[in-house]
Amino acid sequence: MPSTVIGNATWNSTGLVLSAQSAQEQVTGLVNVQVTYVAPVTKQSQVSAKFYTDAPPPIWPTVVLRSELVTNNLYLVDRTIERANGLLTIQANYVGALQRAGFKGYYLREQVEPRRRALSYNYTNTASLVSQYDPTGALRRVTVPKIVIYDERLKVVEFVRIGRAQAVSPPTFSRADMASVAKNAAAAAAADLWTVTGPSDAKVEGFLSFEKTTPITPTEGSTYITPTVQAISLSYRLSQ
Repeated sequence: MPSTVIGNATWNSTGLVLSAQSAQEQVTGLVNVQVTYVAPVTKQSQVSAKFYTDAPPPIWPTVVLRSELVTNNLYLVDRTIERANGLLTIQANYVGALQRAGFKGYYLREQVEPRRRALSYNYTNTASLVSQYDPTGALRRVTVPKIVIYDERLKVVEFVRIGRAQAVSPPTFSRADMASVAKNAAAAAAADLWTVTGPSDAKVEGFLSFEKTTPITPTEGSTYITPTVQAISLSYRLSQ
């Protein structure tokens, strides 16, 4: 190996050689790249200046294409260094975000929480024994409620964001997308308004009203892989 490295043209010009590389693509769009560089120990100070958190690879690994990455770049997560036989071996880990034709830019997970309880109403212009606040806060006259038992679908969208750049416009869901009615389906399908309670064995209290076409604003969570690269999760649920 030493003779191969020292005879390399890049070694002669910069003192640094890329000797090994590999990459993995995750369903969320996160790209992990491992690169091994070799340099003479006499150039450790010069070479080390090229490796810091979020730094791009000093020699681009051909195992990934710039055109298939958000921002066309990779970002350093960490590195390890070994010295032996006058050579400096640097193993560096980089991350990026995938953008490629055929990849929608995110991964969708879904979890079902069964047998929750709601009341369904229809708006009415006639006198009624029931009044209910609609999602705008207005008090409306509605029909006598009917109990609906439904399965709630919690949806989580996962993707990668680099700075403010991402490969995806997150999907949108209405509250109707979040429930599968298990009982009284006809009444629920025709209802103008649902009032959500808790599990089906809970008391009818703690109302949260919504119209089924109302879009859901997700709750965002994030994990910083580097100061620039984030793994994002958007959680959507009926009761938000």
